[in-house]
Amino acid sequence: MKLLKTIFRSLFSFFNKNKYSVVVYDELPTFLDKKVLYLIGEKDDPWLAALKCPCGCDDVIQLSLIKHDTPSWKVERSTQGTTLSPSIWRTKGCKSHFFFRDNRIKWCD
Repeated sequence: MKLLKTIFRSLFSFFNKNKYSVVVYDELPTFLDKKVLYLIGEKDDPWLAALKCPCGCDDVIQLSLIKHDTPSWKVERSTQGTTLSPSIWRTKGCKSHFFFRDNRIKWCD
């Protein structure tokens, strides 16, 4: 099963040349689109990041961007795109582990 998951992720990364879109909203929408990273809060100071799990399970992943929360993530924006750090590692459900770098998903082995 682990081998199949690795193969699927490799194929996904190979064929997934499109970047994610990044949008800023005041509140998290009821329905999230695939391949969109939602930053919730003010444009220059979002407090939440959310996206549909890129593995295809369609679970919504919500990540706190508040420094004093545990765990929390940091969002960085550059001319090449948006990056979240550290990696995103789901401990329940599909157990996906990936990075969101420059508007793209980079799977961990």
